[in-house]
Amino acid sequence: MNYTIRTFEERDFDQVIDILTHSFHKKFKKLFKYDEDEMTQFLKDINFFESKPRPGYFVAADGDYIFGVMSLKWRGLKTEKEHFEFLKLVRKYGNRKIVKTIITAITMVDIFDKGECYIEHVAISKEARGQGIGTALIHYGDQYAIDNKFTKYTLHVATTNEGALKLYENLGFNARRYVKSRILKWLLDEKTFVYMSKKPGDDNRFLNIGMFTDTYMPQINGVATSINILARTLEEMGHTVHIITINKALKTTYEDNILRIPGVKVLKGTDYKLANILISDKTERIIEEMHLDVIHTHTEFSLGLLGTYISRKYNIPQVHTYHTMYDDCMHYVTNFKPFQRLGIEILKKYIREFTEECQTIVVPTDKTKEVLIDYKVDTDIKIIPTGIDFGQFSIDEDHSRITEIKDELSIATDDFVVLNIGRLSKEKNTGSIVEAVKKLIPNNPRIKLVVIGDGPEMKNLQKSIQGFENNIKLIGRVPWEQIGYYYHIGHTFVTASRFETQGLTVIEALSSGIPVICTNDKAFLDIIEDGYNGMLFESDDLIGDKILKMMDIDTFMKLQYNTQKSVQKYSSEFFAETMLDEYEHVIKQVKI
Repeated sequence: MNYTIRTFEERDFDQVIDILTHSFHKKFKKLFKYDEDEMTQFLKDINFFESKPRPGYFVAADGDYIFGVMSLKWRGLKTEKEHFEFLKLVRKYGNRKIVKTIITAITMVDIFDKGECYIEHVAISKEARGQGIGTALIHYGDQYAIDNKFTKYTLHVATTNEGALKLYENLGFNARRYVKSRILKWLLDEKTFVYMSKKPGDDNRFLNIGMFTDTYMPQINGVATSINILARTLEEMGHTVHIITINKALKTTYEDNILRIPGVKVLKGTDYKLANILISDKTERIIEEMHLDVIHTHTEFSLGLLGTYISRKYNIPQVHTYHTMYDDCMHYVTNFKPFQRLGIEILKKYIREFTEECQTIVVPTDKTKEVLIDYKVDTDIKIIPTGIDFGQFSIDEDHSRITEIKDELSIATDDFVVLNIGRLSKEKNTGSIVEAVKKLIPNNPRIKLVVIGDGPEMKNLQKSIQGFENNIKLIGRVPWEQIGYYYHIGHTFVTASRFETQGLTVIEALSSGIPVICTNDKAFLDIIEDGYNGMLFESDDLIGDKILKMMDIDTFMKLQYNTQKSVQKYSSEFFAETMLDEYEHVIKQVKI
């Protein structure tokens, strides 16, 4: 079928009103009890549809023959007023019909947001249906919204109109809220309408994903790293990822798809912050204009609650990743054991209630899943291990940057370097590694311990290494893009943490070809096989013995041989693809 889409002209009106009358006849039939011809005349007489050309009013036509019509409206649109003679129409049609018409018109009036391009109606002639003209008109309107710099492309559709709902979903529109009206039920026999929207130009093959997190780069910790890897890999696949996180400064900023909201430090001895989730209308508008298809929360507090609020208000599905073993953090709240037990019970109840709002809970390991089951979480739990970018850690050992770092840290060729990377906090237990190495140094002066990271325990560790500064280096944070080089200065990676949900740094170390020494904790058992790619210890007083065993060249070579091949299943691509499958699953769950 040949046709072009052009601006509506006055000569098109008779055909256009026939098309619109046919499309709306079912809705208006109950209201007026007219056949189509009577309905057409009535709608003409009351000037129900526009008869004058204006911006945003289009037809699909082949010459003078009209196949379809679409009307777009927006805030500030100027239209020519068309009046009708009220008393004359009352005499012709009666009070009841005219009053019903006025009530219907008032009820259907929309108040448009700034930047919103609203589809008032799309209608296709009987003869042209099934030819893709409706889709073409919507695409045309989409381009019109782009050209005129609108930020939102929207419409309402009745929940009973399943065909239209499916079409709009396929074109990238998402249900944002439901509009219920007893008046419209009485007038049109349609009680519930769905308000749908999309960002102009969005391709429905790709998603707009919102990550809500209390920690993000440049902070160095497992949660920030995990989110950064996932976001970057999804973007490489063509999707758009927005990060909503906390700002150090007391102001809201939005740059490069990262929205930072002011936060305040809440727990003494930590660098943890909470954001004020009572955001301004301006900030909420920024989030709304992201046109999120799915919300992925990474915290149960602060911005996790904001993500839940946005999810419920705009009918956006929510996936949640549970990252933190809170039982091990209760000492930050109180050192009084009875209060700690009470705090844990309150926390369990809170976690249950928070997760009830989500469609899916993601955890990286069986250990974390067991914790949530113990909390009696009923929401569906999926195990999806965090992936890493292998390319960042596959570095030539002769790279000049590695040589530079060794020179900066005074690492000699025959030194044996023990490496630890992560947040410096009590639950990470870095102090136990420091104490173990201090005991080894007198008889093993070529041992060097390099600790990378920062946190509330930094000052205590600095005091602890006094007199050992030549062998133990606390170098603080380093830029994330440099982390791969620092892994390659080490011979073994040691962690004494029993706080992990997965142990991302352990995977990064193995990917860099470094055998690992770690606690015999469930979080590591899927990654480290004792005697294959690393060593496990039961108590902290065995850390020194494990380091000495690792210094044996035969043991070291055996374990190093298996490091990189043992973590192939943790690729960032597999991580992102698995998470994407989950996003698409929950999006289908909330479809109408």
